[in-house]
Amino acid sequence: MSDTNTVPANSAAIPIRMGIIIAAISVILFTICNMFLISNLIVYFISVFLCFVIQVVLMGVTGAQQRKAIGGYISFKDAFRAIFIAVLIFVIINTIYSYIYMHFIDADFSTKMKDASLKFAEKMGATQDKLDLAAKQADEKLEQSKHLSSQLLSFFWSLVIYSIFGFTCAAIVKKNKPENQQML
Repeated sequence: MSDTNTVPANSAAIPIRMGIIIAAISVILFTICNMFLISNLIVYFISVFLCFVIQVVLMGVTGAQQRKAIGGYISFKDAFRAIFIAVLIFVIINTIYSYIYMHFIDADFSTKMKDASLKFAEKMGATQDKLDLAAKQADEKLEQSKHLSSQLLSFFWSLVIYSIFGFTCAAIVKKNKPENQQML
């Protein structure tokens, strides 16, 4: 008996296209958030969260499109494979763009983030000692983030986190053929 849920040879077309689409949307939203919303930290973090939700929804769309393209049925493994290809593409693009953005497009981004964080902490009633400590920690974190090892670690953590959500999306979109149809 052959597995009728197999994915055709050109199965990467949809995940590659969706990975690029998700990356493009993410880059645009990332840029908007960082250029226009950074001054209000609450709005900024809500926007970043909404961007994340959009990415996860589009990961599910990737799996659903792959299922439709191969006849309406897809195994968990094949759904996750399609989603993971899209995730890998958009995480690579986002990591590269984030690096370029923070080092060349808006080299003051880290300073803006630090200032916005300190302003928010001050508004919440933090003492001067706590503000000074937070500023020192932000400076140390900024220095660490410039190292390649930090960039690679960030890339791998993003890949792991998105893969976990990819598992969930794959479980939602998987649809096995009913037993009586597999025999045909």
